[in-house]
Amino acid sequence: MTKPAVSIEITPDATEVAGALLRGTASGYDFRPAFRALRGTTQRHVQRHLETEGTATGPRFAPLSPRYAPVKLRRWGPQPILTASGRLMRAAGGGPGWSERITARSASFSVDPVSADGFRYARAHQRGSGRLPQRKVIRLDDRVQGGLGRLSAGRVLPYGTVVAGALQAVIIDATNKALGKEQRVGLRARLRALSRVRTR
Repeated sequence: MTKPAVSIEITPDATEVAGALLRGTASGYDFRPAFRALRGTTQRHVQRHLETEGTATGPRFAPLSPRYAPVKLRRWGPQPILTASGRLMRAAGGGPGWSERITARSASFSVDPVSADGFRYARAHQRGSGRLPQRKVIRLDDRVQGGLGRLSAGRVLPYGTVVAGALQAVIIDATNKALGKEQRVGLRARLRALSRVRTR
């Protein structure tokens, strides 16, 4: 099986995620709860990116060629760029063309639907080729900004900050359990709050 070309891979280094407090203890963490919570976040992130023709995550996609624009309009109606048949959007939402691999130590989320004629348009657009301009199917802000502060559904954070927050939640939960500390907010509640945050 060939590796999908359009993917997000998360392999945490707990020493970076947790800082000096937990240095050297990375091997014992099971990050699957964080990765499962990030599945929906990643799907919504990619779908919003496609719905907004890229503006939710950066510059707008390159325009359609003058030759193709009227053809697309006639065939599919007024759809956003990269959203003609809806196949790519459905894949980004977990439908055919979505794949994932989650282990205790890493996660990979991929979008790579195949058109009826076998064309892998997510790959082609992600890279750009020949006459086809690059329109990244997956684009994210992987910066991690300090402190999450109060999380709310309307807040927009870099994707990397949300990933770091989910991984930190697992580390904090495991550390508190190991120390026998009572937790005011449990892991599920922390991950649920993070999963509601919009990303860029």
